[in-house]
Amino acid sequence: MTKNSVYLLLLAAVLFVAVSYVLDFRAKKYYRVHAPEVDRLEVEAKELNELKRMFDRSKTKSFINSLKRLRNPSKDYKRGGVRVLEFSALDKNSLRLIIKKILNSGIKLKTFRVMREKERASLYLEIYI
Repeated sequence: MTKNSVYLLLLAAVLFVAVSYVLDFRAKKYYRVHAPEVDRLEVEAKELNELKRMFDRSKTKSFINSLKRLRNPSKDYKRGGVRVLEFSALDKNSLRLIIKKILNSGIKLKTFRVMREKERASLYLEIYI
């Protein structure tokens, strides 16, 4: 390698380091200026996602339909923004499946009541719609 090529290589390395430093400095400055806006957008996105999860009626409807497929409720009616499902004469296995489905769903319940008898059980659910 000649002396000129070593100098050119050294100059290219110094330029690369300088450009990297300037870009890093500008990126940090840009982040400092726009960080509050990014944080605000993240908070708004979380709030919108929470509202969507709370008021997603299609999820509630599909959950109720899946419960009906497991076992047909003896009573099913709406009352003041709440859907009431009453299951009667459930055997141990049906009760276990329904409770497992409810626990894994994340649906908001107003009332959850199990009345056990000797061999059978009854289940009373009030689901926010």
